[in-house]
Amino acid sequence: MERINGYLAKHFIEKLNNYKNYNENQMIKITYAFCVLAGEMEKLLLLIIIFSIVGKGYAFFIIMVALFCSKHYVGGIHMKTVATCFIASLIAIAVIIFMGEKFIFQSEQKMFIYILSILLMYFFAPMYSENRVITNRKKVKIKGICAAFMMGIFGAIVGGVTEQYIVWTLLLINIEIVIGSIMYYRKERRKQ
Repeated sequence: MERINGYLAKHFIEKLNNYKNYNENQMIKITYAFCVLAGEMEKLLLLIIIFSIVGKGYAFFIIMVALFCSKHYVGGIHMKTVATCFIASLIAIAVIIFMGEKFIFQSEQKMFIYILSILLMYFFAPMYSENRVITNRKKVKIKGICAAFMMGIFGAIVGGVTEQYIVWTLLLINIEIVIGSIMYYRKERRKQ
């Protein structure tokens, strides 16, 4: 897919360059952005197709909404290629669907996960990453906490399996926050 995206990006840049002359550095940036966006769109489209075929389109939709609401503010662990990111996303979403349907949290457990999500976001979000520069950490942190709080309220209102998907998604994000923070602090300790 990366070769196809590179080919499309090259032709897109050539057409774009007819209207405005970009320098080489600008063309490299535009090409990179095009390839990243195309890769993400392909990944999302493949995931939609896979989960729709197996009859889990609704579950996939709920999980993606929960991820879109929170991952932007939290950050996360990044894979090196689109293929490994796709495989990791496929496995994570399949696990959330399976767990959300087979292992049902009780009210107290759900409340604990909601509170834990807010606390982890308060103390650790947004996660540090070499690939992401954040200029206003406090603003991003507040938005992440608000997103987790709103997901908790929405989950409590709708209830049922939808809430289970949201809770399991938040639990997976919590695990990712803990693992990502440990990895970051280990890396920082090695530098010293």
